[in-house]
Amino acid sequence: MFGMSLGEIFIIAFAAFLCVGPKKFPELLQQAGRFFVQLRRISNEVKSGWEEVVREAEAEIQKPVQKMNKEATPPLPPSAHAQPYEPESKEKTDAIDIL
Repeated sequence: MFGMSLGEIFIIAFAAFLCVGPKKFPELLQQAGRFFVQLRRISNEVKSGWEEVVREAEAEIQKPVQKMNKEATPPLPPSAHAQPYEPESKEKTDAIDIL
């Protein structure tokens, strides 16, 4: 957490325990816990808001691109999509076998 090892966290907690005393230390831990939960909630809201803005921007960019693609390539007639199957002729296979 925050680039600190477990030993460093214990040292900070022990120093805080010495400074505030044993009676107020649990309250301090509760306040710290609430603070970190609130901080995480805020960061998740900012992250989701940012992702939404990016998604909207990408959608706005895609609209003109899709329009240009539709205008640039006319649809093909149905006969252009289907190509008849042509088996290889015996001459082609014989030539390959010779090589």
